[in-house]
Amino acid sequence: MSDATTKILTALIGLAGTLAVSFFGYRQWRAGQRNTSRSELVATRLQIYQELWKMVETVHTDLRADPRKLPWLKQQIAETNSYVLKNEIYLADGDHELVDSYLHALGEMVDWVQREGASGTRAAMTATSEIPRDALAVARAYELRDELKARIRKSLEQS
Repeated sequence: MSDATTKILTALIGLAGTLAVSFFGYRQWRAGQRNTSRSELVATRLQIYQELWKMVETVHTDLRADPRKLPWLKQQIAETNSYVLKNEIYLADGDHELVDSYLHALGEMVDWVQREGASGTRAAMTATSEIPRDALAVARAYELRDELKARIRKSLEQS
């Protein structure tokens, strides 16, 4: 081999090594960027689910604690629905429909309590063991609440 060929071959080997190191360095950097983006998405999603649960549970507990707040509860239901619509992109498939069903059932529960109007029925709303389970709206709201709670817990655990 001539001296010029040796120098060219040495330079090419050096260039190949530099390109290989650059390529692997770039791949590591891109992986780090993806992980950062994923972490931010998971954190945002976690925050949205936590806030959603607080809003849903506030409506539920306010209805149970003081059924006289019924007009205000309808507004809370509307605000919760608005929150879901604004953050739907972060919700898992089917969660939006489940929240809608739950809020609809709570609305029916509010209507049922307003129709019943009896002080005994309203007083029974504050004690879980005394809620008349024959009230379809009440029973459906509780079923959907339990299903929603399980789905939110699952989403939070997967985050």
